[in-house]
Amino acid sequence: MLPPRSEGMPLMTSHLPLDVGTAEQVDMFILDLRRVRRRSGEPSYRTLSRCMGYSVATINRSLNGASLPSWGFAKAFLLACDTDEPTLRQWRERWARIAELIDPLHTEDLPDLPDPRQPYHPAPAVECHDCGALIANVQRHREWHARLDYRTRRKLRTVS
Repeated sequence: MLPPRSEGMPLMTSHLPLDVGTAEQVDMFILDLRRVRRRSGEPSYRTLSRCMGYSVATINRSLNGASLPSWGFAKAFLLACDTDEPTLRQWRERWARIAELIDPLHTEDLPDLPDPRQPYHPAPAVECHDCGALIANVQRHREWHARLDYRTRRKLRTVS
Protein backbone atom coordinates (compact mmCIF):
# COMPACT_ATOMS: atom_id res chain seq x y z
CA MET A 1 0.00 0.00 0.00
CA LEU A 2 1.19 3.50 -0.76
CA PRO A 3 2.27 5.58 2.21
CA PRO A 4 -0.35 8.10 3.31
CA ARG A 5 0.08 11.56 1.90
CA SER A 6 0.03 14.33 4.48
CA GLU A 7 -2.59 17.06 4.00
CA GLY A 8 -1.41 20.03 2.01
CA MET A 9 1.66 18.20 0.67
CA PRO A 10 1.41 18.31 -3.12
CA LEU A 11 2.32 15.36 -5.27
CA MET A 12 5.14 16.20 -7.63
CA THR A 13 4.80 14.96 -11.18
CA SER A 14 7.65 16.13 -13.33
CA HIS A 15 7.89 19.73 -12.21
CA LEU A 16 4.24 20.50 -11.48
CA PRO A 17 2.69 20.19 -8.00
CA LEU A 18 -0.69 18.43 -8.07
CA ASP A 19 -3.75 19.28 -6.07
CA VAL A 20 -4.85 16.69 -3.49
CA GLY A 21 -7.74 15.36 -5.61
CA THR A 22 -5.53 14.69 -8.62
CA ALA A 23 -2.82 13.21 -6.40
CA GLU A 24 -5.37 10.78 -4.95
CA GLN A 25 -6.41 9.72 -8.46
CA VAL A 26 -2.77 9.06 -9.36
CA ASP A 27 -2.35 7.06 -6.14
CA MET A 28 -5.47 5.01 -6.90
CA PHE A 29 -4.31 4.37 -10.48
CA ILE A 30 -0.98 3.03 -9.21
CA LEU A 31 -2.67 1.02 -6.47
CA ASP A 32 -5.04 -0.52 -9.01
CA LEU A 33 -2.09 -1.44 -11.24
CA ARG A 34 -0.60 -3.27 -8.28
CA ARG A 35 -3.95 -5.03 -7.72
CA VAL A 36 -3.94 -6.20 -11.34
CA ARG A 37 -0.50 -7.69 -10.75
CA ARG A 38 -1.72 -9.48 -7.65
CA ARG A 39 -4.78 -10.88 -9.48
CA SER A 40 -2.55 -12.18 -12.27
CA GLY A 41 -0.56 -14.31 -9.83
CA GLU A 42 1.96 -11.70 -8.63
CA PRO A 43 4.58 -12.21 -11.37
CA SER A 44 8.03 -11.08 -10.31
CA TYR A 45 9.39 -7.77 -11.54
CA ARG A 46 12.03 -9.70 -13.46
CA THR A 47 9.33 -11.72 -15.28
CA LEU A 48 7.39 -8.53 -15.99
CA SER A 49 10.59 -6.89 -17.23
CA ARG A 50 11.10 -9.64 -19.81
CA CYS A 51 7.46 -9.40 -20.98
CA MET A 52 7.25 -5.61 -21.00
CA GLY A 53 10.65 -4.50 -22.24
CA TYR A 54 11.10 -2.19 -19.22
CA SER A 55 13.82 -2.51 -16.59
CA VAL A 56 13.09 -3.87 -13.13
CA ALA A 57 14.02 -0.46 -11.72
CA THR A 58 11.48 1.29 -13.95
CA ILE A 59 8.76 -1.16 -12.97
CA ASN A 60 9.58 -0.72 -9.29
CA ARG A 61 9.65 3.07 -9.60
CA SER A 62 6.37 3.18 -11.53
CA LEU A 63 4.49 0.89 -9.14
CA ASN A 64 5.82 2.52 -5.97
CA GLY A 65 6.21 6.09 -7.11
CA ALA A 66 4.11 9.17 -6.80
CA SER A 67 3.73 10.12 -10.46
CA LEU A 68 1.46 8.84 -13.17
CA PRO A 69 3.26 6.22 -15.26
CA SER A 70 3.35 6.80 -19.01
CA TRP A 71 0.61 5.15 -21.04
CA GLY A 72 3.27 3.06 -22.80
CA PHE A 73 4.34 1.64 -19.45
CA ALA A 74 0.78 1.11 -18.19
CA LYS A 75 -0.27 -0.64 -21.40
CA ALA A 76 2.77 -2.93 -21.42
CA PHE A 77 2.19 -3.72 -17.74
CA LEU A 78 -1.50 -4.49 -18.23
CA LEU A 79 -0.79 -6.69 -21.25
CA ALA A 80 1.92 -8.54 -19.31
CA CYS A 81 -0.72 -9.19 -16.62
CA ASP A 82 -3.12 -10.63 -19.24
CA THR A 83 -5.61 -7.76 -19.33
CA ASP A 84 -8.23 -8.19 -22.05
CA GLU A 85 -8.87 -5.60 -24.78
CA PRO A 86 -12.14 -4.07 -23.42
CA THR A 87 -10.56 -3.62 -19.98
CA LEU A 88 -7.45 -2.15 -21.59
CA ARG A 89 -9.63 0.50 -23.30
CA GLN A 90 -11.16 1.39 -19.90
CA TRP A 91 -7.68 1.76 -18.41
CA ARG A 92 -6.65 3.98 -21.36
CA GLU A 93 -9.65 6.27 -20.82
CA ARG A 94 -8.90 6.47 -17.10
CA TRP A 95 -5.22 7.22 -17.75
CA ALA A 96 -6.16 9.94 -20.26
CA ARG A 97 -8.54 11.61 -17.78
CA ILE A 98 -5.84 11.72 -15.10
CA ALA A 99 -3.19 12.90 -17.57
CA GLU A 100 -5.54 15.72 -18.62
CA LEU A 101 -5.87 16.78 -14.97
CA ILE A 102 -2.09 16.81 -14.57
CA ASP A 103 -1.23 18.58 -17.80
CA PRO A 104 -4.34 19.93 -19.54
CA LEU A 105 -4.22 20.63 -23.23
CA HIS A 106 -5.68 24.08 -23.70
CA THR A 107 -7.43 23.34 -26.97
CA GLU A 108 -9.04 26.77 -27.09
CA ASP A 109 -5.55 28.20 -27.69
CA LEU A 110 -4.80 25.88 -30.61
CA PRO A 111 -5.61 26.87 -34.19
CA ASP A 112 -8.38 24.95 -35.91
CA LEU A 113 -6.93 21.84 -37.46
CA PRO A 114 -8.30 20.21 -40.59
CA ASP A 115 -10.58 17.25 -40.09
CA PRO A 116 -8.28 14.18 -40.24
CA ARG A 117 -11.08 12.15 -41.82
CA GLN A 118 -11.06 14.40 -44.91
CA PRO A 119 -8.54 13.63 -47.66
CA TYR A 120 -5.42 15.76 -47.68
CA HIS A 121 -4.96 17.92 -50.77
CA PRO A 122 -1.53 19.57 -50.77
CA ALA A 123 -0.89 22.68 -52.80
CA PRO A 124 0.16 21.83 -56.34
CA ALA A 125 3.88 21.77 -57.00
CA VAL A 126 5.44 24.34 -59.28
CA GLU A 127 8.46 23.76 -61.50
CA CYS A 128 11.51 25.92 -60.83
CA HIS A 129 12.66 27.72 -63.99
CA ASP A 130 16.29 27.72 -62.82
CA CYS A 131 16.84 24.09 -61.85
CA GLY A 132 13.72 22.21 -62.97
CA ALA A 133 12.84 20.92 -59.50
CA LEU A 134 9.20 20.56 -58.48
CA ILE A 135 8.67 22.81 -55.47
CA ALA A 136 5.84 23.28 -52.99
CA ASN A 137 7.34 26.18 -51.02
CA VAL A 138 8.50 28.82 -53.50
CA GLN A 139 9.96 31.17 -50.86
CA ARG A 140 12.04 28.42 -49.26
CA HIS A 141 13.30 27.27 -52.66
CA ARG A 142 14.35 30.83 -53.55
CA GLU A 143 16.27 31.01 -50.26
CA TRP A 144 17.96 27.73 -51.13
CA HIS A 145 19.00 29.11 -54.52
CA ALA A 146 20.34 32.25 -52.86
CA ARG A 147 22.48 30.20 -50.43
CA LEU A 148 23.64 27.93 -53.24
CA ASP A 149 24.55 30.89 -55.46
CA TYR A 150 26.45 32.53 -52.59
CA ARG A 151 28.45 29.34 -51.90
CA THR A 152 29.19 28.85 -55.61
CA ARG A 153 30.41 32.44 -56.03
CA ARG A 154 32.54 32.11 -52.89
CA LYS A 155 34.17 28.91 -54.19
CA LEU A 156 34.87 30.51 -57.56
CA ARG A 157 36.65 33.43 -55.86
CA THR A 158 38.91 31.07 -53.89
CA VAL A 159 39.79 29.05 -57.01
CA SER A 160 40.69 32.04 -59.21
